[in-house]
Amino acid sequence: MDKQNLVKLLNNILASSGFSKKGNNWTLDNGDLCKKVTLQKSNYGNQYYVNYGYIVNGLQLTTTEHVSFRLGAISKTEQTYITDLLDLTTDIIPDVRLYELEKYVIRDVVLSMQLINNEQDLLAFILSRPTLNNIPLVVKEHFKIGDL
Repeated sequence: MDKQNLVKLLNNILASSGFSKKGNNWTLDNGDLCKKVTLQKSNYGNQYYVNYGYIVNGLQLTTTEHVSFRLGAISKTEQTYITDLLDLTTDIIPDVRLYELEKYVIRDVVLSMQLINNEQDLLAFILSRPTLNNIPLVVKEHFKIGDL
């Protein structure tokens, strides 16, 4: 399997949810928020990462997104499996790889992103997290949350 198969898979999934593709990024901008999914190649081989997050339109952007995540899992076993699926050098049957990746991208990226459609949704999501350590200061200041 090569990168083009991975791009095609992501494009099919994300385009059907309203995202537009430009380069290795897919975006969906509703004026209030921009949802962004990025396919990133590792510097250490033929491994990839699926990053996703939110940009609050009108706020200074100091990183790629204001609130960002990477496709992964809490369970070590599941995380290892996702990492192997995104490592195109592992011996996983291509159809199985595509099927499994589609399942994870829909469940963990698309469905979660469909729940956040405006600043209020994003704020509620941020406040539900156990820590605000990875939320940039500009976002905390905007929402007037956390230890400033």
